[in-house]
Amino acid sequence: MDSTKFLIPMKKYSVFFFFSLLLLALVSCKEEDEIDPLMQIREIAYNGLSANEKATLTTDWRVASVTNLQNGNYYVIFNTVDDPLLGPIGVIIDQDTLKIIGFAPRF
Repeated sequence: MDSTKFLIPMKKYSVFFFFSLLLLALVSCKEEDEIDPLMQIREIAYNGLSANEKATLTTDWRVASVTNLQNGNYYVIFNTVDDPLLGPIGVIIDQDTLKIIGFAPRF
C-alpha cells in the first residue's frame, strides 16, 4: 500500500485541530479582558471598609448587593453579623469617578 494516502488526511486534521485551538484561545482571552463593572464597584466598596468591618461580613464581598440610587450613584450593601442590631454596611460610590463618597448610617 502507498503510505501517502494516510498522510494527506492527517494534514487536514492537523490544520483543523490547530485552528480549533487558536479559536479557543482567542475566545478565552476575550472573556478574561472583560471586567464585570458591578464586580469592580463591589471591590472598590470592599476596599473602603476597615479591617474590623471586613471581619464582621457574613457573605463573600463578591456577592454584595449593588443598586443604583436615583442620582445615578451606586449603593453597595454588605451584610454583617451586626445586621440585627445596626443594619448592614452601605457604601455609596460616585458613578463618574468610581470613588467612595459616603457610607449609609447604621442604627
